Amino acid sequence: MTTADVRVRVAECKQRDAGMGKVRVNDETMRALNIVAGDTVSIKGKRITAAVAWPAYHDDQQADIIRMDGLLRKNAGVTINDYVTVTKASVKEAKSIRLVPVDMRLNVDRDFTDFLKSRLFDVPMIQGDAIFVVILGSAIPFTVVRTEPKGIVKMGVTTSLHVEGHPKLSEEQRETMAKELRLYRFAWLKDVERKTASESTKFYVPEGVESDREDPVLNEAKRQAEETNQPVQVFVELWTTRGKIGSFPWSLVKPDGTIEYNYEKDLRFMQGRFSENMDAVSLIVNALKDHEQRLDMIAHQLKRIVGKFESKEEA
Repeated sequence: MTTADVRVRVAECKQRDAGMGKVRVNDETMRALNIVAGDTVSIKGKRITAAVAWPAYHDDQQADIIRMDGLLRKNAGVTINDYVTVTKASVKEAKSIRLVPVDMRLNVDRDFTDFLKSRLFDVPMIQGDAIFVVILGSAIPFTVVRTEPKGIVKMGVTTSLHVEGHPKLSEEQRETMAKELRLYRFAWLKDVERKTASESTKFYVPEGVESDREDPVLNEAKRQAEETNQPVQVFVELWTTRGKIGSFPWSLVKPDGTIEYNYEKDLRFMQGRFSENMDAVSLIVNALKDHEQRLDMIAHQLKRIVGKFESKEEA
């Protein structure tokens, strides 16, 4: 062992310590880290988290273990019997902390924010941590989505606490939903082609290329967006042997190269629909149900346009 850090094996905490934000290590580890009971330590597994260190129980004094509850293990990205590196932490009082509830909506006002601040006073945390706050006898989970400064911080008297009223989607959820929704949009496009008797689909950008494939058009849109430093809209055209029967926006290519499909705004819509125990798949299904009518309306409008063409030809 060194005076800088100690590598110990993860063990389950005693029931009395669960949810207290504390870990227990033996006296030898505490001496090596130059800490006393109540000091904050940094715990590095797959990610770094923080906790308050307390002496191990008598039966654990000969074991090189760290007792952590399930929440701390999750924050460190480890499971029981994994090894973590423990270091004495340098803790700063946060200028600001932003919290988001994990799976439920909350009515957030000044009194509620002050209540959370009092319950979390002096609690060490790091951006990305999950934390629990007991409210009316129930442990409500929050995610620490942002802290200023970064690193291990604690809630202080002057800390500005911001609490969101509803959950936010993680980047992983957003990416998953965007892919699912984009695939659905292509499936819907094929359905529109069928309903309107379209024989071909073309992607295009104004004053640019057109193609029956999306990739070359996106590449041209990226080039234009980077050159003009302005977003470029990609459109879709539906064609029959009689000519073009309709067009509509497909995606928006931004100067930084990112692509915002029309359904990206639906991700923000879905965040507003996030409710307790609703997972990403449910959100996608609900969003698609909500938008199916709008999409069908466009298909019907295009079909009506085809009908008008046919009426003119018959006349």
